[in-house]
Amino acid sequence: MPLSCRGLFMLRLPACLPLILMATLPATGLAGDLDGHAAHQHGVAQLTLVLEKNTVQIGLESPADNIVGFEHAPAKPGEKAAVAAALSTLRRPTLFGLNAEAACGKARTQAGNPFDASGNAAHRDFDVNHVFECSQPTRLNRLDASPLFKAFPRLQSLKVDYALPGGQGSVTLTAASPNAMLVR
Repeated sequence: MPLSCRGLFMLRLPACLPLILMATLPATGLAGDLDGHAAHQHGVAQLTLVLEKNTVQIGLESPADNIVGFEHAPAKPGEKAAVAAALSTLRRPTLFGLNAEAACGKARTQAGNPFDASGNAAHRDFDVNHVFECSQPTRLNRLDASPLFKAFPRLQSLKVDYALPGGQGSVTLTAASPNAMLVR
């Protein structure tokens, strides 16, 4: 899965970091299609975790079907309420667990409503970016996605790509196996 540069630039990470990561990801097999987005697949979401200095950025991209159960424009009050509730949940910093030893606290979140944007009306994706500041970033070595799977039971697997100062990797998580060791 490629990094979503849209989210990285919006969060003001240095411009060179996405370029460096994009240059190295093909060698690891993490590169996706040519337009910079992963394939839209129901039941599957993509997560990118990048640690730079004391800052951890987590970007989540998921088909709307995984999150709210539909991808058409919400017309009924229940559908509109489901989108609002999903956005509220996606903005929670506790949706992703980072190991306590890294001492990470939430700095900011961006979550857009996919139904407000123009684009492919048949395939809507939720894009969410969380940024955390860590006082012990070198101790970051685990990601727990169990809160994400509990909040969105239609989500079957989460493809995680990560880049840390000492290395990078990829892992696929499921509700039955929601934890990743971030190997450097």
